[in-house]
Amino acid sequence: CYFVLYKNKEIHYFEGEALNIKGHKGFIQLEGVRHSDIVRTKPGTSDYSFTINTPKRKWQLKAPSKPDFDGWNETLKDFLGKG
Repeated sequence: CYFVLYKNKEIHYFEGEALNIKGHKGFIQLEGVRHSDIVRTKPGTSDYSFTINTPKRKWQLKAPSKPDFDGWNETLKDFLGKG
């Protein structure tokens, strides 16, 4: 599974290796989400699961490593603002 962040505040997720409709599984709407709405599930452990609290639902995601989580976290902080 992989994710693509779009300027319209949507994260689309896909299965497979190509960015196409067949592999498109859905999207996360980030409208109204602040960086503070993104929370590590088990901070201080080697589990890099995190929750994105959107106005409509809570999304549970898991980064495979600390560098991957840090990349997600920094990108979303820059994109959403620090609030």
